[in-house]
This record gives sequence, C-alpha cells and structure tokens, in this order.
Amino acid sequence: MRLVSGTGKEATFEANVGLRVRKTVEAHGRCMVLAGVGVARAQGRRNSESWNVSGIAPEILQVMHAVSQSIPLRTARLSDEFFPAHLPVALIDVVFGSAPGHEPTPACISERYCRHFEIARTRPNPFQVPPAEEQETLGDFIGHYDELGVEGMCEEVFGNGDHFPGTDTSRAEYVLRLAHELRHIGVDVLQDIRAWRRKHIDFALRTLGGIDEHVVRMLLNYTGDDDFVWGDVSVRKFVASAIGRNSVSGTRAVNLVRRAAYELVVSPRFLDHQIWRHRACLSE
Repeated sequence: MRLVSGTGKEATFEANVGLRVRKTVEAHGRCMVLAGVGVARAQGRRNSESWNVSGIAPEILQVMHAVSQSIPLRTARLSDEFFPAHLPVALIDVVFGSAPGHEPTPACISERYCRHFEIARTRPNPFQVPPAEEQETLGDFIGHYDELGVEGMCEEVFGNGDHFPGTDTSRAEYVLRLAHELRHIGVDVLQDIRAWRRKHIDFALRTLGGIDEHVVRMLLNYTGDDDFVWGDVSVRKFVASAIGRNSVSGTRAVNLVRRAAYELVVSPRFLDHQIWRHRACLSE
C-alpha cells in the first residue's frame, strides 16, 4: 500500500478518507464516538497498545475521528516547498516564507534564485530525493555570496530587502547565516538533514537570534522524509484532545499520529503538517 504524500503533482488519494473513517467508526460503535469517555478512556489507560478485533487500537481510532472532524484531508495538499530539489532552496523558502498558520504563498524568491543559477526548484519525483551529487550544496550556495556579496544576492537574485522577523538582519543575510550554521555541523545536502536527529538541528539553529520552533519545524517539514512527525505542542494538544486526556508525551503523540496516518493512507509528514496548521489557525 503506497502512502500518499499530499503533493498536487502526481499523487491522488487512493482511498476515500472520509468513507474509511466512517466505516471504522461504525465498526466500533460508541467506543470512538465517546472519545475519552467511559470504555474508550478506560481501555486507553489500561493499555495504550491493546488492539481490537479489526487490528486498530482505540486511541488510533480516536485520532482518526478527530482528523476527520477538523481537517479536510481530501482537499488538502502539500505545496512545492515540501519537495525541494536542493537544500539551499528549502532554506530560502523557510527564511522568506509565510507566517505560521497560513498556506505558503507562491515561493517567488526561491524561483528567482533557481532561475538565476539555472537549477530546478522541485525534484522530478516528489517521493525520492535526488542523489547528493546532483544537488546544489550549501557550499555552492555560500559560494554565490562570496562572488556577489550579500547586497548582490539581495538585489540581483532575491529582489527582496526585507528584514528577518525579530532581527535587524536582512533575510538575504539571514539565510546565509543559517547555511553556515548547518555546514558547521556537517550538513551540506538534503540527505544530511535526515541523518541528524531533530534536537541537533534545533540546537544548531537556535544559536541564531530570531529562530523559533516555527522556523525549525518548517525546515524539517520541507526536508524530512514522509515518516516525519514532530511531537510539538500543537500536535500533542491535538492528540490529547482526541483521546480525552489532559496531556500526552511527545513520543506518544508521534506514534499515534503516525499510525493514524497509515490507516488513513496518507504520509505521516502530511498529516503532521495538517494538524499543525489546524492548531495554528485556532490560536490566531
């Protein structure tokens, strides 16, 4: 069974998500409808890994139900930013990107960059990262700054002189700083991001002023594999509400979202992002 990543390029849903959730709910009756109450709550507390007759744990059903009630999966998609052909493109999209809770606007800045240096912005196969030798590296990216300078990159390439939020540094200079920080820990291409644990990437980037959880999350979302789920506050709150608890650990939230995604025939990364967007919109 192939999991759908949510890209609008060539992937379409291979299952009617709404119908699958409804059938699952019907098969298990009130156990899921009464999420967090009575039997469902008691079963979850006794053994979160217990499996019912269909092979789906009650808490996974509850998360699936919460998703079906709050997130329009059938019409949602991952934008091109989630399928970069090169790591510098992902960095540019993060730094010049939109505010939390909003769908990314067309990434005209990274498109300008790619046209200027004649490279592809997105990969031919959304489900496969290009070989490292076919990618523009962060070293190549930094080399452009060595040649043109920050002002040259700002004016000739990006065409944008805005400052990075919370700093007095231009976005053009800030993306260069991010590149240097990542290279400092040995990251040069997309595969390198996936080789490091999230906390190491987080720690390396948080040394820069203006970097918050949103920035790190978007970088990891754009560059992570399809199994990526970040159990941050938004995801934990969504899962806790779904299963009728006051709170859940990051590890448990990640496991439940990942398993729910498998049952819904979507990639965990896709579902993680949709949950995060949903919670971000609620907090506005």
